[in-house]
Amino acid sequence: TTPFEVSWSHTCTGSNRILLVAFSGGDAGDTVASVTYNSVSLTLAKEQVNTGANIISLWYLVNPATGANTVLVTVNNSITTAGGMAVSLTGVDQTTPIDASGVGAQADAADSISVDIVTITNDAWVVDAVTKESASDNLVVGAGQTERVNAVNTTHDMGMSTEPKAVAGTVSMAWDDGGSIATFAWSIAAVAIRPADGATAVKTLSPLLLMGIGM
Repeated sequence: TTPFEVSWSHTCTGSNRILLVAFSGGDAGDTVASVTYNSVSLTLAKEQVNTGANIISLWYLVNPATGANTVLVTVNNSITTAGGMAVSLTGVDQTTPIDASGVGAQADAADSISVDIVTITNDAWVVDAVTKESASDNLVVGAGQTERVNAVNTTHDMGMSTEPKAVAGTVSMAWDDGGSIATFAWSIAAVAIRPADGATAVKTLSPLLLMGIGM
Protein backbone atom coordinates (compact mmCIF):
# COMPACT_ATOMS: atom_id res chain seq x y z
CA THR A 1 0.00 0.00 0.00
CA THR A 2 0.98 3.64 -0.45
CA PRO A 3 1.87 5.26 1.87
CA PHE A 4 3.32 2.38 3.88
CA GLU A 5 3.12 2.60 7.68
CA VAL A 6 4.97 0.84 10.49
CA SER A 7 3.87 1.30 14.11
CA TRP A 8 4.83 -0.11 17.51
CA SER A 9 4.86 0.86 21.20
CA HIS A 10 7.86 2.34 23.01
CA THR A 11 8.13 3.34 26.67
CA CYS A 12 10.02 6.49 27.75
CA THR A 13 10.96 7.13 31.38
CA GLY A 14 13.28 9.38 33.40
CA SER A 15 14.28 13.04 33.07
CA ASN A 16 15.95 15.10 30.34
CA ARG A 17 14.82 12.58 27.76
CA ILE A 18 15.40 12.05 24.06
CA LEU A 19 13.86 9.41 21.79
CA LEU A 20 15.68 8.09 18.72
CA VAL A 21 13.75 6.10 16.13
CA ALA A 22 15.23 4.24 13.17
CA PHE A 23 13.43 2.90 10.12
CA SER A 24 14.97 0.12 8.05
CA GLY A 25 13.67 -0.60 4.57
CA GLY A 26 14.72 -3.19 2.03
CA ASP A 27 13.30 -1.68 -1.15
CA ALA A 28 14.93 0.65 -3.65
CA GLY A 29 14.07 4.32 -3.63
CA ASP A 30 12.21 4.47 -0.33
CA THR A 31 12.14 7.67 1.70
CA VAL A 32 10.42 8.35 5.02
CA ALA A 33 7.68 10.98 4.96
CA SER A 34 7.24 11.36 8.73
CA VAL A 35 7.79 9.81 12.15
CA THR A 36 5.62 10.53 15.18
CA TYR A 37 5.58 9.49 18.84
CA ASN A 38 2.34 9.97 20.74
CA SER A 39 1.27 11.95 17.62
CA VAL A 40 4.18 14.41 18.03
CA SER A 41 6.50 14.78 15.02
CA LEU A 42 10.16 13.75 15.21
CA THR A 43 13.04 15.53 13.43
CA LEU A 44 15.23 13.79 10.87
CA ALA A 45 18.85 13.33 12.00
CA LYS A 46 20.10 11.40 8.97
CA GLU A 47 18.66 9.32 6.15
CA GLN A 48 21.05 7.10 4.20
CA VAL A 49 19.75 5.56 0.98
CA ASN A 50 21.73 2.84 -0.77
CA THR A 51 20.11 3.20 -4.17
CA GLY A 52 18.64 -0.04 -5.43
CA ALA A 53 19.26 -1.83 -2.14
CA ASN A 54 18.05 -0.37 1.18
CA ILE A 55 17.54 2.62 3.45
CA ILE A 56 18.21 3.52 7.09
CA SER A 57 16.47 6.62 8.45
CA LEU A 58 17.28 8.01 11.94
CA TRP A 59 14.97 10.51 13.72
CA TYR A 60 14.81 12.14 17.17
CA LEU A 61 12.40 13.83 19.60
CA VAL A 62 13.44 15.90 22.63
CA ASN A 63 11.35 15.54 25.80
CA PRO A 64 9.06 12.77 24.52
CA ALA A 65 6.01 11.90 26.56
CA THR A 66 6.59 9.42 29.36
CA GLY A 67 4.95 6.04 29.47
CA ALA A 68 4.08 3.65 26.65
CA ASN A 69 3.15 5.47 23.45
CA THR A 70 2.92 4.64 19.75
CA VAL A 71 5.72 5.24 17.27
CA LEU A 72 4.35 5.66 13.74
CA VAL A 73 6.59 5.74 10.66
CA THR A 74 5.07 6.72 7.31
CA VAL A 75 6.98 5.92 4.12
CA ASN A 76 6.38 7.83 0.89
CA ASN A 77 5.82 4.79 -1.30
CA SER A 78 4.77 1.16 -1.09
CA ILE A 79 7.30 -1.25 0.40
CA THR A 80 7.68 -4.98 0.87
CA THR A 81 10.24 -5.29 3.68
CA ALA A 82 10.52 -2.92 6.62
CA GLY A 83 11.12 -2.62 10.33
CA GLY A 84 11.41 -0.03 13.06
CA MET A 85 13.61 0.38 16.15
CA ALA A 86 13.74 2.85 19.04
CA VAL A 87 16.12 3.85 21.83
CA SER A 88 15.38 6.47 24.50
CA LEU A 89 18.06 8.18 26.59
CA THR A 90 18.05 10.30 29.75
CA GLY A 91 20.43 13.02 30.93
CA VAL A 92 20.30 14.83 27.58
CA ASP A 93 20.62 18.58 26.97
CA GLN A 94 17.05 19.64 26.24
CA THR A 95 17.99 22.88 24.42
CA THR A 96 20.82 21.59 22.19
CA PRO A 97 20.42 17.81 22.17
CA ILE A 98 22.43 17.16 19.01
CA ASP A 99 26.14 17.28 19.73
CA ALA A 100 27.24 16.35 16.19
CA SER A 101 24.95 16.26 13.16
CA GLY A 102 23.96 12.98 11.61
CA VAL A 103 26.36 11.17 9.30
CA GLY A 104 25.86 8.17 7.06
CA ALA A 105 27.59 5.70 4.78
CA GLN A 106 26.81 2.82 2.47
CA ALA A 107 28.70 -0.26 1.33
CA ASP A 108 28.05 -2.60 -1.58
CA ALA A 109 29.20 -6.19 -2.00
CA ALA A 110 30.72 -5.94 1.49
CA ASP A 111 30.84 -7.94 4.72
CA SER A 112 31.10 -4.88 6.99
CA ILE A 113 30.35 -1.16 7.23
CA SER A 114 31.51 1.75 9.37
CA VAL A 115 31.03 5.49 9.70
CA ASP A 116 32.99 8.11 11.67
CA ILE A 117 31.43 10.94 13.67
CA VAL A 118 33.28 13.67 15.60
CA THR A 119 31.75 14.58 18.96
CA ILE A 120 32.10 18.13 20.28
CA THR A 121 31.24 17.82 23.98
CA ASN A 122 32.85 15.53 26.56
CA ASP A 123 30.61 12.68 27.72
CA ALA A 124 28.48 12.71 24.58
CA TRP A 125 26.93 9.49 23.33
CA VAL A 126 26.73 8.24 19.75
CA VAL A 127 23.68 6.34 18.57
CA ASP A 128 23.73 4.47 15.27
CA ALA A 129 21.36 2.38 13.18
CA VAL A 130 22.27 -0.07 10.44
CA THR A 131 20.54 -2.20 7.81
CA LYS A 132 21.78 -4.75 5.30
CA GLU A 133 20.62 -7.31 2.79
CA SER A 134 20.51 -10.70 4.44
CA ALA A 135 20.91 -14.40 4.00
CA SER A 136 19.92 -14.88 7.65
CA ASP A 137 23.46 -14.37 8.91
CA ASN A 138 24.45 -12.40 11.98
CA LEU A 139 24.93 -8.72 12.68
CA VAL A 140 27.95 -8.15 14.90
CA VAL A 141 28.48 -4.79 16.61
CA GLY A 142 31.85 -3.04 16.57
CA ALA A 143 34.30 -2.75 19.44
CA GLY A 144 33.25 -0.27 22.14
CA GLN A 145 29.61 -0.25 21.06
CA THR A 146 26.72 -1.65 23.06
CA GLU A 147 24.19 -3.51 20.95
CA ARG A 148 20.64 -2.31 21.60
CA VAL A 149 18.75 -3.97 18.74
CA ASN A 150 19.75 -6.90 16.52
CA ALA A 151 17.06 -8.33 14.25
CA VAL A 152 17.89 -10.87 11.54
CA ASN A 153 15.52 -11.77 8.73
CA THR A 154 15.85 -13.72 5.50
CA THR A 155 15.46 -10.53 3.44
CA HIS A 156 17.16 -7.81 5.50
CA ASP A 157 18.71 -7.23 8.92
CA MET A 158 18.69 -4.17 11.18
CA GLY A 159 20.36 -3.06 14.38
CA MET A 160 21.00 -0.13 16.73
CA SER A 161 23.87 0.51 19.14
CA THR A 162 25.27 3.20 21.43
CA GLU A 163 28.78 4.25 22.42
CA PRO A 164 29.88 6.85 25.02
CA LYS A 165 32.74 9.25 24.30
CA ALA A 166 34.30 10.59 27.50
CA VAL A 167 36.65 12.99 25.71
CA ALA A 168 35.34 14.70 22.57
CA GLY A 169 36.74 13.35 19.32
CA THR A 170 36.21 10.81 16.57
CA VAL A 171 34.00 7.79 17.15
CA SER A 172 33.85 4.98 14.61
CA MET A 173 30.59 3.02 14.53
CA ALA A 174 30.90 -0.33 12.79
CA TRP A 175 29.05 -3.57 12.11
CA ASP A 176 29.96 -6.79 10.32
CA ASP A 177 28.17 -9.96 9.26
CA GLY A 178 29.92 -12.38 11.58
CA GLY A 179 32.15 -13.94 8.96
CA SER A 180 29.55 -14.79 6.33
CA ILE A 181 30.99 -16.08 3.06
CA ALA A 182 28.55 -13.88 1.12
CA THR A 183 28.65 -10.10 0.62
CA PHE A 184 25.80 -7.64 0.87
CA ALA A 185 24.59 -4.05 0.53
CA TRP A 186 24.59 -1.97 3.73
CA SER A 187 23.41 1.45 4.97
CA ILE A 188 24.33 3.09 8.29
CA ALA A 189 23.42 6.36 10.04
CA ALA A 190 24.74 7.85 13.29
CA VAL A 191 24.23 10.96 15.43
CA ALA A 192 25.93 12.28 18.60
CA ILE A 193 23.81 13.29 21.61
CA ARG A 194 24.89 16.05 24.02
CA PRO A 195 24.64 15.50 27.80
CA ALA A 196 22.76 17.93 30.02
CA ASP A 197 24.80 20.41 32.08
CA GLY A 198 26.29 18.60 35.02
CA ALA A 199 25.66 15.16 33.55
CA THR A 200 28.74 12.99 33.30
CA ALA A 201 27.17 10.95 30.53
CA VAL A 202 23.88 9.89 29.05
CA LYS A 203 23.66 7.03 31.48
CA THR A 204 20.25 5.41 31.24
CA LEU A 205 18.46 3.79 28.37
CA SER A 206 14.82 2.92 28.74
CA PRO A 207 13.67 -0.55 27.66
CA LEU A 208 13.79 -1.17 23.94
CA LEU A 209 10.64 -2.11 22.13
CA LEU A 210 11.26 -3.43 18.65
CA MET A 211 8.91 -3.64 15.73
CA GLY A 212 9.71 -6.90 14.03
CA ILE A 213 10.44 -7.08 10.33
CA GLY A 214 7.24 -6.37 8.43
CA MET A 215 6.56 -7.94 5.07
